[in-house]
Amino acid sequence: MHLQESITEEELLKTIRTLNASETHGILVQSPLPKHINAQRVFDTIDPDKDVDGFCSTNISRLYCGDVSGLVPGTPKGIMKIIENYFHIKDA
Repeated sequence: MHLQESITEEELLKTIRTLNASETHGILVQSPLPKHINAQRVFDTIDPDKDVDGFCSTNISRLYCGDVSGLVPGTPKGIMKIIENYFHIKDA
């Protein structure tokens, strides 16, 4: 879904809430956001179980504490897989 840069913060939050309530499996918000939008407020509106990037406060806290039971951001996970395979490490 592509939204216009001129979207208001409230319109964007409403869109995210609609996606949270839908059958959508994951939500990714492309950053940086326009200057008139509070990025952390946007990330924190995403349902933690649908937060593909792991940027909401709940998922940042989970990752910091070592809890990887939910979605783990793809780029760091991919890097860890490369390291594990390159160095033949398990549970890096």
